[in-house]
Order: sequence, then structure tokens, then C-alpha cells
Amino acid sequence: MSLQTFALLVLILIVLTILNAFFVAAEMAISRVRKTRIDELAEQGDYLAKKTQIYLEDPETFITGGQLGITLAMLFIGALGEKTFAEEFSHWIKEVGPTMGWSVDVVITSQIFVYAFVFTATAFIQTVFAEILPKTLTFHRAEAVIRLCILPMHFWCIITKPLLIFMNNVVAMTFKLLKVSDPPSHHLVHSEEELKMLVSASHEEGLLEEEEEEMLHSVFEFADTVANEIMTPRRDMKVLAADKSVKEFVDLALEHGHSRIPVYEEDVDSIFGFVHIRDGMKAFVDGKQNVAVRELARPIVIVPENKSLGDLLAEFKLSRVHMAIVVDEHGGTEGMVTFEDLLEELVGDIVDEHDIEEDMIQPADDGSLLIDARISLEDINDKLDTNFEDEQFNTLGGHVFGQLGREPSEGDEVDSGAYLMRIEEADRHRIIKLRLIKKEEDEEIEDGEGGSKDDETDTDVTSKTSVESDSKQNGKHSGKFKTIENGKQTKDNIKPLEAS
Repeated sequence: MSLQTFALLVLILIVLTILNAFFVAAEMAISRVRKTRIDELAEQGDYLAKKTQIYLEDPETFITGGQLGITLAMLFIGALGEKTFAEEFSHWIKEVGPTMGWSVDVVITSQIFVYAFVFTATAFIQTVFAEILPKTLTFHRAEAVIRLCILPMHFWCIITKPLLIFMNNVVAMTFKLLKVSDPPSHHLVHSEEELKMLVSASHEEGLLEEEEEEMLHSVFEFADTVANEIMTPRRDMKVLAADKSVKEFVDLALEHGHSRIPVYEEDVDSIFGFVHIRDGMKAFVDGKQNVAVRELARPIVIVPENKSLGDLLAEFKLSRVHMAIVVDEHGGTEGMVTFEDLLEELVGDIVDEHDIEEDMIQPADDGSLLIDARISLEDINDKLDTNFEDEQFNTLGGHVFGQLGREPSEGDEVDSGAYLMRIEEADRHRIIKLRLIKKEEDEEIEDGEGGSKDDETDTDVTSKTSVESDSKQNGKHSGKFKTIENGKQTKDNIKPLEAS
């Protein structure tokens, strides 16, 4: 073989290796590229993105074309590699060996070694430069790679279309004979949990601000939250008897800064509507101060306590009423939910000009924390890195109430392991304020040694620490809190405005 012929064959092998790498990169790019990004570029009029959309809708043709190109390139590389190197060096050894005194066995062994070396070297070059390199590049630059590959691949798929159709039909028939269902679509779809992980990963990479991450996570949790988890409890509601005057309504609304106040007939369990401040002020200005608010009442939405926030939002939109009364299975009033409550579940607390902004957690000079007992277990877990869990109660106050198992009194204490929770303020059957006192580390260890491992709970502010409640240590509580039987009395503790 002449030197010119040898150089030409080497050049052809290099070109085939590049083609192999091209097809490998193209095949991976169509699987890795984000369809949403391509759709966005296509809407902006990007020509390459529009071409890519064609194969994202039907990726089988593109992938089969890529596999065909890879297979052909590998076959030619194998054939030419053997022709160029193995046969040439083997022929050279066969001629030169005898002149150097080599025996026939040595010559044959040397020829076998040459074939093995050429095979190994070719496999190494193809693996590194035609497989690993293009795949690694495409893994990190899928969009850029598909933009480079799409037009050549489009042309390749056109000229090989009959063969690609035949190959895809053979695959389909094989699936049918094996009674295998059609393979899943190559389109990238994600479950809810995967989307949450993507949001968190985007935040960690700096693509999303912390507020944006929290808002997106709130959207996922929105549909799983029910009305009684976010409602204003019955005893905290401001309500008005239907026979009260417009003047009394205006006074109550202005005092508390509410734009809507529910009205009832006989008791709080018979709420039938609400009065809007706009209607009340208009009647007041028109000289109807002594008219009963019953005449101004608008219909109100009544929902069960387990109604999801997604369904409640849809009902608000349909009825164009932004206030709902939450009732229990017996029809008794449990609480109230407004459109603002739903909005706060998505964007966080909204403090308007009438709200008195007060932190739910207030640090004290002695290192303890004064906690509003209405704080949800989810919020305190987020803020203090604790792990309070309760199947019966949603708030910290309810959680402590459940552990006590009796009417709370100021000064009552519950040991949670990392914290000592002391009731600072209570009103009959309700806990209003709690003080969380951080225990010394040696106390936590001592408490931990006295209980079982099953009772361990994460409640430390800065680290994971074992936690046990007194009730657990005494064997009186299994982690599921009993419902307080005097709940009806709690409902009746509300003090509606009586007729004067």
C-alpha cells in the first residue's frame, strides 16, 4: 500500500469517527433538550426550534436515524481499521520476520498480537472520542448541540426515510409478536415530587429566589390543604346578630378593621349571610342607622371542614363570594375562611393597614421564646427546625392541649425534650400564649436515656435532638391525641354582640 493510500484511509477513519460522534450527540440531544424551552423559542420564530419541534413530537424517526448512522459508521470503521492497520502491519511482519530470523510461530504470534492491538486501539478511540466525549458534551449543552445537529439530521432522515419507516415497522411488529405494549413517550414529563425537586435544585443553583421557591412549593401544597387547617377558629370570629342595627355593625367593623362580618339568627350555628362594609356605610349615610343588618345581609358560602382549598377557591370564583363558613359534620360552625386566607397560603402573610403586625415567635431576654399558641405546627417546624406532629391538632396550642389531656391552666408545663413548653396565658379551654424554654444539653441527654427510641422526635433549634413528652414517658400517650369531648362548650365560648 502506498503512503498516499494509507494517508487517505486514515483520513476516512477520522471522518467516520467524527460522524459517529455526531450521530451519538444528536440522538442524546433530542432526548435531553427541554421541550418547553424549544416551544418558547419556536413561538419567537426561531427556525431551528421549529424544526426541532417536529422531531420532539415524533422522536422515534430521529432516534432511529441516529442509530442507523451510528451503526453504519461503526461498520465502516471496523472494516477500514482492519484493512488499514491490521492487514498492512500483518503483511509487513510476514515479509520482514523471516529476514530477521523469526520462526513461523513467532511470525504468527506477532500477527495475532497486531490484530488484537488494532482492535483494542480502535475500540478505545471510538469509546472515548465517539461515545463518552459527545455524550458528556451533550449532557451539559443539549440545546446548543441540537441546534447544531438538527438540520444535518433532518436531511439525513429525509434521504433515509424509506429505510427508517421499514425499521420502525419491524420494531412495531416485534413488540406486537411479543405482546409488549407500545413503549412510553420520550417526552419529558415529571411527577409532583420531581417538580418539587426541580424547584429546590433551581433555588440551590441560584436560578430562583427563596421567595419564589417558597411560593412554588406553596402551590403544590395548596390542593392538599383543607379548610379547617387555615380557618379563623369559631371563638376568634367577629359575628353579629341579625337584629343588630346598622350603626352597631359599622362600629364593630371599624373597631376591628373588617370589611365583612357574618350575621346569624338564633346563635352562631345559624349563620346565614354576611354584611359588607360598603353596604353598611351606604345605609349609614342614607340615614338607616337603626335598620336591622338582616336587611343588608348577602348570601354566604357554607363548606365542610374537609373541603380542599383548590375546590374552595373554585367555589369563591363561581359564587363571587369571598367568605365561607366552615361547618362540622353536625352542621355546627367551626370557623371562617376568606379569600385573603387562601391568598396567604400562596404568597405568605398579608398585613394591611388595619392589621396589627405581631410576630408569632418573640424572643425574650432570658433566651426563651414567647409563642402565639395559634401558630401552626408546620410554621413552627419551619422556623425552629423542629418536628412537631399531631394527627388531631394543627396548631401548637392544640398540640400542647392534647398532651395535657385536660383543661389548660397558666403555669402548666409540657416537656418536649429539647424545649420545656409552659403555658403563659390561657382562657378557659384555650391556650393563648406559650413560652418555650431551651433545655440544657445535659438535660436533653438525661431525658433521652429515660425513654425509648421510638419516642425520639426532632425539636432542637440548631440540631437534631431526641424528644419525649411527659405523657409518653408515663405511657399515657401513644402519639395520637384524643379529641376533647367538651368541644361543644368551646364553641359556645364566643361572645356575640347582644341587642341593647
